[in-house]
Amino acid sequence: MTPFAAVLLATGSAALLALAYSTLMARVLGPMAYAEVVTGSAAATMLAYAGGALAPITAHLSARYMASGEPEKIRGLVAAVLRRFVPLLAAGAIATAVLAAPIAGALRFSSPASVMVAYGVLVGLVVVNLVRSASRGAQQFGRFSVSVAGEALIRLAAGAALLAVWPEPAAALAGYVIALAVTYWWTLRGLQALSPVVAMVPRGDVTGLLGTTTALVMGMAAFQNLDILIVKRVFVPADAGIYAAAWAFARWMALVAFPVEALLLPRLTFAGDRGQSMFAVAARMGASMAALGAVPLAMFALIPGPIVTMLYGSAYQDAAPLLFALGLGAFAQYGSYLAVQVLISRAQTWPVVVFAVMGIAETAVIVVRHDSLAMVATVLVSMRVVTLVAILAGAWTAARPLSRPAHE
Repeated sequence: MTPFAAVLLATGSAALLALAYSTLMARVLGPMAYAEVVTGSAAATMLAYAGGALAPITAHLSARYMASGEPEKIRGLVAAVLRRFVPLLAAGAIATAVLAAPIAGALRFSSPASVMVAYGVLVGLVVVNLVRSASRGAQQFGRFSVSVAGEALIRLAAGAALLAVWPEPAAALAGYVIALAVTYWWTLRGLQALSPVVAMVPRGDVTGLLGTTTALVMGMAAFQNLDILIVKRVFVPADAGIYAAAWAFARWMALVAFPVEALLLPRLTFAGDRGQSMFAVAARMGASMAALGAVPLAMFALIPGPIVTMLYGSAYQDAAPLLFALGLGAFAQYGSYLAVQVLISRAQTWPVVVFAVMGIAETAVIVVRHDSLAMVATVLVSMRVVTLVAILAGAWTAARPLSRPAHE
């Protein structure tokens, strides 16, 4: 089985399991409490990218170390980054404990417990993103694929067990924490098998890319998650729950984007270092994503009502009209992220300006014009298609000079 097929199979399995968990949470908790879970996980995802800027750097450097026959440096890279994260994560835990009640009030959460568990999700995402990035950079796509599918399976099993005895948003979020902890252990064991020794890496390897990449990845994360946070704040809880259901369902587009994203940056790094065609790699994988994405988008356009009612129940039927717009917005958003991989491989981080400008514009329009959920969905898809076009143009320009061997 090819790496792309393995990652696609794992991602597909994970998406089905994630859908099963979303359905379970929606039915057990109801729209208002379910919106709390989605908002908590979205906030954790957005904040995790503050440290997650090291994920693309780690994937890029790990691929480079493997290409040069230095796998021991991958272990050294991961160990060095994790050591620096510990005091930051500890300080964050203290701050979250102190501020849990005010944060819960601001987000209209039912309990500060959801805030505390959401911070656990944040910690898990930071460390798992790091070790997974090293794993795919090291070309361990088999173990990487198992970790993706395994995390979703453990999340479903643990979350279902917790919700059976404690049907609260915090219990649903705890399922994420348990799954991430097991995934971290599994992926780290694979990295330890790369080499019996740990080698130090030059500090400049990381710090040279850290500042601009941090800004870029934080901009991407904010652009991806701000809409659900704003909706949770400005709409009544029932409407926020409807939007959360459609928003979570639209993330099914990750099924077609994630395999490409997982493979693209390491392959671009390999191609660039060996004087091969980066443009050909990016074009081929982008075409695969577009072909696969047509299937769920067609379903969202043609049969949104039966999909929502069958999976979430009649209480969520008002989410059906939002599916296609949010799905198209998610597809454009993931397409932008894949184009950014080309630019990261060329050390170009100007898309942070695009994400910042479009994110501010999207936020401002939603805050001013939140007449209906349909209006929010329309604003979202418009902004994200414009962003995709702008970044694709830049990625095309960046990739073209490397479409010829380096010696020419």
